[in-house]
This record gives sequence, structure tokens and C-alpha cells, in this order.
Amino acid sequence: MKFMKLNITAIDIDPVMKRIAERWFEFEESPLSRIIVEDGIVYAQGAAKKGETYDAILLDLSDNKPAELIAPIKEFLTDEVVSTLASIIKESGVLIATVITQHDSSKEGRKEVEK
Repeated sequence: MKFMKLNITAIDIDPVMKRIAERWFEFEESPLSRIIVEDGIVYAQGAAKKGETYDAILLDLSDNKPAELIAPIKEFLTDEVVSTLASIIKESGVLIATVITQHDSSKEGRKEVEK
């Protein structure tokens, strides 16, 4: 059975996360895996300008400040950023996002993300 080789690029604004991956999870960069320390929005904008596309984008970022919506952070929910992300996802691709809310009901939290 052949297994597909995944080409994974992780983007994190915090350089400590890359060091943790290297030290505690023995991460080593290779032609098929890399960690780029950069603002995710800036990276996505650059990818869009270069015409890059992805099969999948996973948004797993949160705010540590008290807010109704903790994840994804509101900066990633602007029309401009959502449009940029849509432009770099292949037609058959998928966007997966971690959603964490402090709303009493999940219906209210969903409304916040759907805005």
C-alpha cells in the first residue's frame, strides 16, 4: 500500500513554539516539513501574491485575553483575511479551524464565528 507523502508547513508567530518542537518533539526540518516563524496573516498574504495553494489549512490559534471568542482570533475573521485564505485553498481543499467561545450557548458562539 502506498502512502501519500504529506508536505507540511507550520506557521507560528512565536519562535518559542519552534524551539519546543525541536527540543521536546525532535522536530527536524526536511523537504516535506518546515516551521516558519511569521505572522500567519502576513504569510497567507504572501502565499496569495505568489499564487500558492494548499490542500488544507488548519487554524489553531487563540487569544489568551478574556473575550467572547477565544479561537480563532478576530484578526483571522476579517473579510480581507477570510478572502485571502479562500484564495490559497485549492478548489477541493478544506479550512479547519479550532473554535473556542465563552458564550453560554454554542449557538451564540457559532453566530460570532459566522459573522
